[in-house]
Amino acid sequence: MKRLGVLILILFLTGCSEEAVKENTKDAKAKSGDYTSDTLEGQEKSRAIFQTVSSAEAIELIESGSVQIIDVRSPDGYEESHIPNARNIPLKDLETNKTILDKNESYLIVCKVGKTSEIASKLLAEKGYENIYNLSNGMDGWTGEVENQE
Repeated sequence: MKRLGVLILILFLTGCSEEAVKENTKDAKAKSGDYTSDTLEGQEKSRAIFQTVSSAEAIELIESGSVQIIDVRSPDGYEESHIPNARNIPLKDLETNKTILDKNESYLIVCKVGKTSEIASKLLAEKGYENIYNLSNGMDGWTGEVENQE
């Protein structure tokens, strides 16, 4: 947070344009683990936000009972191994609204390496879900317990 304030102050003092300040602020937020996307809907702007968390942070969220786990891989990938109590909802089902989730709940989004879950997290955030956590590095970086269906 200090870095963001210092960055803004430096840009302000050097006379950068407002657009440059916005870009650098967005870059600083991306580095902090939060994703922010500005989308225009008519004349209104909405902000889509989710947080990327490490395996250790995800384990804390799960142990506290504060998140539901959504695995967005294909059923085959999910069956190979998954986090206990994870619900398998492939990305395509989220995109086509085949599955409706409660917007008041918090969700940990998981995939194999963290890229598909990032897409799913953006999608959910843009649909108005506010408590979204993307597992950094996906199952490849997961250090917690796993279940196998085989």
